[in-house]
Amino acid sequence: MGSHVSEVALPPLFCPLESALHPRVRQIEKRAVEWIGSSGMCAPEEEKAWVVATHSTDFYGRFAPVADDDRLLATALWVYWGFGFDDACCDQGPLSTRPAQFNATACQVQRRARPIRRPKSGTSRCTTR
Repeated sequence: MGSHVSEVALPPLFCPLESALHPRVRQIEKRAVEWIGSSGMCAPEEEKAWVVATHSTDFYGRFAPVADDDRLLATALWVYWGFGFDDACCDQGPLSTRPAQFNATACQVQRRARPIRRPKSGTSRCTTR
């Protein structure tokens, strides 16, 4: 009943677009890894190794192959942080089995990522527009 992926013949993947990667992705990745190590974002070395292994700079360097170096670094750090947050809060940790509390925490995190704007008179600061 059912097949394993290794038993299924998959057709080759074809993409007509040429792959692009930021030309200084390795230098920016080095800066990102240094920041992760010095920031305290990942306390144990094992946690740091898991986050760094996501290769988020390479990942985002393909989204933004012509980005300014500092902006690529900032967005790559956000992605590294997101994977770390996922590992610590979603996969394991105190909120992994408490979806309601996790949702509240995740909403707070997303709110912090939005730009701060003065609310128009009569509107809530919590609107998404």
